[in-house]
Amino acid sequence: MIAKMYDNRIIVFNIEGGKVMTLPIWAIVALQVAFFAIIILVVYKQVKERLLYKYHPNKWYVLAAAGIVFLIPMLITEYFKYSMTGTVWQYMDSTIFIILFLWFIDISNGNMRKFVDNKNNKTVIENKQKINTLNKPKKNKNRDSRRR
Repeated sequence: MIAKMYDNRIIVFNIEGGKVMTLPIWAIVALQVAFFAIIILVVYKQVKERLLYKYHPNKWYVLAAAGIVFLIPMLITEYFKYSMTGTVWQYMDSTIFIILFLWFIDISNGNMRKFVDNKNNKTVIENKQKINTLNKPKKNKNRDSRRR
């Protein structure tokens, strides 16, 4: 398949030369953002369930780490003259920032504490007592009246 840009649209051609699909640029960007958001939310849910609930840091440390991760690409671009645009590191940096920021929101709202409580409190199903045993009076096996 070959993709060519024409009049703010991407036109995809198959190998034989027939036109397959035409999407405007805004639709492609919207699909990429939606796909990225869904992937990040699934990854965050899994990381939260398996790893983050074990740690209880101060929420401001998590926010500071998110801020540092947010600033790293700008610092790399400025000092090393290396552009991270379009590389895998751009997506990794965004993913780490969003995960840290969502963790900060969960810690500040108290959702992590609720999540840990739900994870630790396992419900125990107790056996139901039979109705017949409740109504019968208990007999004392060691009665003194039999021993005369």
